Amino acid sequence: MKLKKSTRVIYFTPKADQIYTVIKEVNDKKELYTLDFNDQLVSENEVKLNTHSIFSVPSSMTNDNIVSYHYNQLINHILDFLKNNNPYHDINVSKENDSIYFETTITPPKTLEEKKYFHEEIDKLNGLIGQINSQIKSRFNKHIEVNLKLPLSIHHLHTIRI
Repeated sequence: MKLKKSTRVIYFTPKADQIYTVIKEVNDKKELYTLDFNDQLVSENEVKLNTHSIFSVPSSMTNDNIVSYHYNQLINHILDFLKNNNPYHDINVSKENDSIYFETTITPPKTLEEKKYFHEEIDKLNGLIGQINSQIKSRFNKHIEVNLKLPLSIHHLHTIRI
């Protein structure tokens, strides 16, 4: 068996729907893979390797369950990317409802120097969002709000279009 656990794949269902998923388990004895989508068991010849960008999803999605699954998986990949590439140690990344938050305990800037540094931070975070937007080919025609949560205030960053 050539594929490993956590390999990203596109699985073609019997109805010819495409599922963007990952291999959850490898069963060498039965020569089957367990896919993350509904714990589906598939053989190696049923699995196609994913050659798309990490944020890509297939365009053929006819089942609402599949669309919802892909949407949630894409949001999870975006969160992982933001967490792994966050340039600041004092900012946590989280998701609440349909928004992403960068949360920090820093106090809002007061002096001119603090404001300049604050704008540099915002530019770095917006640059990170820009990287995501350049990697995603919009499939859902939705925007995810991204906010910088400061004590007693919220600053809106660029949105992520998915």
